Amino acid sequence: MVQDLTFSRHEKSRSELKVTRCGRLQALHGLPFLTALEELELGPFSMDSDCFPSLLGGDYDDDNGDEVASNTPLLPSLRKLVINGWLGLRALPHHLQHLTMLKSFEIWKLTELPKWIENLASLESLKIMWCDELRLTFLKHLRIQGCPRWWKK
Repeated sequence: MVQDLTFSRHEKSRSELKVTRCGRLQALHGLPFLTALEELELGPFSMDSDCFPSLLGGDYDDDNGDEVASNTPLLPSLRKLVINGWLGLRALPHHLQHLTMLKSFEIWKLTELPKWIENLASLESLKIMWCDELRLTFLKHLRIQGCPRWWKK
């Protein structure tokens, strides 16, 4: 089973990526190299973990030994992100809050929605399925499904 997944600068023209059902995945290396990526789907991953695998995972290019510059923006072209969580997942990767061009975000099975989601200035559509804690004040489109505790607030 795959524990680490590495991308190189040679894949920079990739526009869509799905990394799903990798139960032992711990890190995605080289994600910042995918500068043309517009759609990304991640998860679910290990049911034994309450956190998401690292998306920055010591970013380097295994093919050439090149490092990603620390000021390289994470996925500057990303427009759509789908996070398939799992029961017990408590947090999203902190660096997702810097996806400045993200327009559509879909989240499944997250225990708590981070407050920084309100800071995604380009976000137009947010789909939340099977999440318990919601604080939303700014969206054009909202679909709520399987979140019974939200209705009690």
